[in-house]
Amino acid sequence: MRWLPIMVLGVASIMGGRAPAQTSAPSSIDQPEAAWEELDRAWRAIEPNDRERIAKATDQTTRRRVATEIDRARAVVFVPRFRALADAHPGHAVEYRALRRLIELAPAVADAKSLVIETLARLEQTLLDQAEVEAILETVRFTSWIVGEDTVLRFFQVIGKKSPLSSARAAAVFHAVAMQTEF
Repeated sequence: MRWLPIMVLGVASIMGGRAPAQTSAPSSIDQPEAAWEELDRAWRAIEPNDRERIAKATDQTTRRRVATEIDRARAVVFVPRFRALADAHPGHAVEYRALRRLIELAPAVADAKSLVIETLARLEQTLLDQAEVEAILETVRFTSWIVGEDTVLRFFQVIGKKSPLSSARAAAVFHAVAMQTEF
């Protein structure tokens, strides 16, 4: 945990010497796609350095430690920004992409379980008629270790029963069955 402040400063230095605003969405808030692109560019800008740091690790244990530090630093910087982006664009495809990133970042957050449960509850209310549901279902499937299988299966049931999209209902059934048959 003592490395977290150092990681945040490292991310800030990579991003031009200044940390991105943590409580607001990108500046192009009235244009959802532009806002997504701006935030996604910031996300991708730090990836090469992250891969380099992991590659320099001498053994598997060190690689895992470095990857965990990177994930935690990213979560500190990006969770508030993706949350703000989703809040600013309810019902737009950008909201779902931002919510998916929140789920992807959840393991690196101190209270991962509440972040995933909060995001799933929001998705249940808003995602039923969006094509983006299929991409999110795969991401959600792998959060069962955080929130428990029952929570994820219940989410799949809601999507499977209520979504007007047959492809979303099929994907929900597929991921529910796949999750229960994996060992």
